Amino acid sequence: MPERSNDIWNEVASAARGVVALVIGDRRANGYFDFSDRGLVGSFIAFLVVALLNTAVPLVLGVPGTSGTAFRAIATVIIVLALQIGAAALVLRQLKRSDALVPYIVVDNWATFFLTIATTLLGLVGAGGELMFIATGIVIIIIMINIARLILTLTPWQIASFLVVQLISGVIALFVVSAVFPLSPEQLAELTAGAGAATAP
Repeated sequence: MPERSNDIWNEVASAARGVVALVIGDRRANGYFDFSDRGLVGSFIAFLVVALLNTAVPLVLGVPGTSGTAFRAIATVIIVLALQIGAAALVLRQLKRSDALVPYIVVDNWATFFLTIATTLLGLVGAGGELMFIATGIVIIIIMINIARLILTLTPWQIASFLVVQLISGVIALFVVSAVFPLSPEQLAELTAGAGAATAP
């Protein structure tokens, strides 16, 4: 049991180094991730953990607009993940790089894991705000580009195609979620009240 526990922590630590390598553009980034079946399962477990964390924290903290939305939040995660993986599979197949699908899933899951933890911790200590939102967006873009460049080893035009398809799939996912799980009048009222409180002098 202790050996298995050590393996898990070693995998998490190695993936953390891999995500940092992606942020700084280190060409050795792919060497930090496990692309075996075991590594794929481990990455999905990590993704599930942060998905639950991302759902639970706003509810616990009483963030406006989150009451009664646990199921909606979990369903949103599942829909977005399914559409992104489906879109990645389609575009990689068109590029004749279906072999790159598992590496993409593994790395994207781990990147989501560490980015979610980082942004959650920063939010808990009050380090959020517009500047942090912009910085997080920039880091996400860098990671997306470097996943395509360093992990999937796509050419420049393939990288552009891959990122455009991922962006479109994300937009479609948001539309699907909004259509299937529209916010109730009570939740909209909470969001409006929260926004008013945040902008009040």
